[in-house]
Amino acid sequence: MNEIKQRAANPEQKKQRVEQILDAAEHRFLDLSYAEVRLVDVAEDVGITKAAFYRYFRNKELLFLSLFLRNMDALFDDVQQNLIIHDAVKAFSLSCDNNRVFCKLSGILYTILEHNITEEEAREFKLAIRTKMLMATNKVSPLFAIEQEQAFELLMMAYDVIIGVWVTCNHSKVAKAVIEATPELSILDRQFEPTLYKHFKILMSTYIK
Repeated sequence: MNEIKQRAANPEQKKQRVEQILDAAEHRFLDLSYAEVRLVDVAEDVGITKAAFYRYFRNKELLFLSLFLRNMDALFDDVQQNLIIHDAVKAFSLSCDNNRVFCKLSGILYTILEHNITEEEAREFKLAIRTKMLMATNKVSPLFAIEQEQAFELLMMAYDVIIGVWVTCNHSKVAKAVIEATPELSILDRQFEPTLYKHFKILMSTYIK
């Protein structure tokens, strides 16, 4: 990580600082829950004080909403790359598996991340999502030879699937321990990518002829 030794002064340095903060938050979020990620630790990872952190993000929710948007772009980029060598169903399921931070954030978006923000902040976030979804729709529509309205609906339903499958495949630590220690509960131990693939296959079969 290229650290900015002094306070970020110009737009380019501020943009770099934001990316450093997002990198640090994502790194911790890979192994920790949202509740376990502390802003003081994120700031320390970047090399700034917690007070300095608040110059970039007013609170923890806004930090993770920005991380969500960045990972949304990464997911769509990954889908495009995977479509070169895989069919649509596999490309989407593999891309989600490769971008687990996005899926993990999606699982808490509506219940945690969109709380404790202002209406204006919520509006800005939702408009950003709309822009990204419309861009993805423009690419999916000709790819699957379907109307844009159908493509948008497909992407939204695929997102619903991602949320549901992520939640049901990622148990709490105590529940996971119980399942692993109880043979008759093994049926509840579901793997994310294979389960996602099955759901996507059913969903996309109604759109892709």
